Amino acid sequence: MIKNSCFIAKEGKCLVYSLCALFFIVWIFFGFCPFLLFVALAFIFIYRNPERDIEVFEEGALYSMADSKIKSISVVDDCDIGSNSTLLVFKKRFFDCGVLRALTDMKIDSIVAIKDKSKINTTVIDELDIVADINGTKIKIILKKSLIAKNIYFYDNKNIRFKDRIGFLLCGEIGIIVPSSFRIEHGVGDSVKANSRLGYFTN
Repeated sequence: MIKNSCFIAKEGKCLVYSLCALFFIVWIFFGFCPFLLFVALAFIFIYRNPERDIEVFEEGALYSMADSKIKSISVVDDCDIGSNSTLLVFKKRFFDCGVLRALTDMKIDSIVAIKDKSKINTTVIDELDIVADINGTKIKIILKKSLIAKNIYFYDNKNIRFKDRIGFLLCGEIGIIVPSSFRIEHGVGDSVKANSRLGYFTN
């Protein structure tokens, strides 16, 4: 796994660097501006890109995609994953790190982008449904952005390795649909960090 070479996520680099440059220009020519410093630091925090290391990677386990809080756990019938599947919904809050990481080693089978065509900017993705294969076991990832999030960013790589950075979501919801053979190690209301273990497959 290659370490990230920058502490700022690439989705926010242009904005953060521009704010920092503006802050120093104003400081040099007009004097220190606390407001600009606060704004620059706020966006550095929003677009931070920290490492999330674990000691041991276990095959058959799934790990959290992002810093988030478990909103709900329910049983659903899904056309891609099957009947009696488990849907885990994670609330990705504004102050949580927005970088999305791979749950495990997996292969992307399909990606469906859902857009609100009533909006002026039809390039904005409101929901992204991703079906992935993990050694023959299918899972589905559902990314939904909130109203204040600009967009959903997902790096369309066919083969993904565990801990790869695979996208960015400022705030919204992350849904993961897994087969009934998956055993969850957390409950509703639990806060999880990216790359923390969520559970494991029993077969």
